[in-house]
Amino acid sequence: MRGLVTSTIIEAKKDNLPNALPQAGVAAASYCAQHNLSSIRGCITSGEQWMFFAYKKDGAAAKLAFSEQIDLGSSLENLALVLGLLKDLVQNALVPQQRFFSDV
Repeated sequence: MRGLVTSTIIEAKKDNLPNALPQAGVAAASYCAQHNLSSIRGCITSGEQWMFFAYKKDGAAAKLAFSEQIDLGSSLENLALVLGLLKDLVQNALVPQQRFFSDV
């Protein structure tokens, strides 16, 4: 990878990921405004539960789309999925033309 790669990871209290979505939206909007970006991807995690999100600003409108919560599982059966999503998040953090979720 070359150049600056940016993504956002927000820590949430255990079993409380959906309540961290507003914080994720504000953090993403603030970061985009500070760095003159129109979109950014990130995730919210308690360490055991994960949610991935995409923020996109288009003019005066802004959208925050997010995945369903992914639990690692007692046998870490979803670890490969989370690691794959994290890898993709970092590699494509600033790709504005990429569709992240159907709502963005």
